[in-house]
Amino acid sequence: HLIGVVRDDPRTREEFLRLVRG
Repeated sequence: HLIGVVRDDPRTREEFLRLVRG
């Protein structure tokens, strides 16, 4: 799950938020 990686990787969270924000 992406969420799991995001929680583990703070850097990935930033990228994930970028995609969510579009």
